[in-house]
Amino acid sequence: MKARIIITDQRGSVFEGEVVLSQSAPSHRKTKKKEPREGSEKPSGASVPDPSDFDLHIRAFVKKYARGMSGPRKFTLLLAHMAKGKTTSSIDLTEIEKQWNKMTTLMDGKFHQEYANRARDDDWVVPLKKGSYVLRPNWTMIFAK
Repeated sequence: MKARIIITDQRGSVFEGEVVLSQSAPSHRKTKKKEPREGSEKPSGASVPDPSDFDLHIRAFVKKYARGMSGPRKFTLLLAHMAKGKTTSSIDLTEIEKQWNKMTTLMDGKFHQEYANRARDDDWVVPLKKGSYVLRPNWTMIFAK
């Protein structure tokens, strides 16, 4: 049996992870508990990136923020990194697709055009011209669950 644990500390940092639960041993038998390695906690991708986060390598940025996101949200996140969070920077769809397909394990599969269409339907991105996208001012709504 698996359990998902989410903990928020006093500073507002969120930590989450999964644990495997097993049936407890009889009381006469002691089991050794594993101590988690330091730094093994992964922060949740629920927070909005600050401007310095756009300087992260694209894989590190996606790994940090894309956890649990749908395809359209990941498309918007990737566009946001490539545009450095600016709503005035136009990015070609071919470049977004190329970056996506370099990270299929982080993105949960290959790129589909439908992700761009649904992100546009949710008003997170807008096509500037055919094959080119720009972030909308409310693109940060991808972090709202």
